[in-house]
Amino acid sequence: MKEKSIVRATPFKGFNKEKIIYIPFDPVPGFLKERIEGRAVRSLETGAGILYLLEDKLVLYRAIGAPAAALGLESLAAGGMKAVTVLSFCGSLVHRLKIGDVVSVSRALTDEGTSPRYFAGQEVFYPSASLKAGVEVKLRESGLGYAEAVVVSTDAPYRETASWLAGMVEKDVDGVDMETSAVFCLARFHGFEAAALMIVSDELSSGTWKSRFPRKLLEQKVEDYFMPFL
Repeated sequence: MKEKSIVRATPFKGFNKEKIIYIPFDPVPGFLKERIEGRAVRSLETGAGILYLLEDKLVLYRAIGAPAAALGLESLAAGGMKAVTVLSFCGSLVHRLKIGDVVSVSRALTDEGTSPRYFAGQEVFYPSASLKAGVEVKLRESGLGYAEAVVVSTDAPYRETASWLAGMVEKDVDGVDMETSAVFCLARFHGFEAAALMIVSDELSSGTWKSRFPRKLLEQKVEDYFMPFL
């Protein structure tokens, strides 16, 4: 049985939609923001990122990390959110995934501090089968390739050590981000749908950090894979 919180989230007044697109991070400053703003009716700066109101959905933009994701999504859930699609970026922990590859997340391990406050002792969280399938159908219909991947979400990107990497690979983890496990966790807790589509932005698989993502390639990937959902 869920114990009720003493402090409860309140909806963002005038920013209530059932469908949410969550973009935690924008690696090319201004590129995604300009395109979102061009489609937005109005916006709202919050303590957990910026909200953009589109005709049929909301965009939660630059709420970086699991705590910020929870803050924003709690209020959106209080406002009637039914589904959230994460469009984000991840680092590759395995050689098969290269910079520029695109992945649909099949499960997320938690290495962040938010999820345990909802489900103590739970390490793995899953996307909603129907929303994940819908994302993948849209990609296939557009002729866009993708892979499936397991990600781990961490609060400490600067503590991705060699031993941490080895431990994640041993658990069959393919990539790393900062929010997805918390999003899937909140979806399970509140009963909304969640899925995540990610572009590989950097590689850690060799034990050194490779982050050379040509800007034009990055912009093209964002245009091809993210904009159809907006």
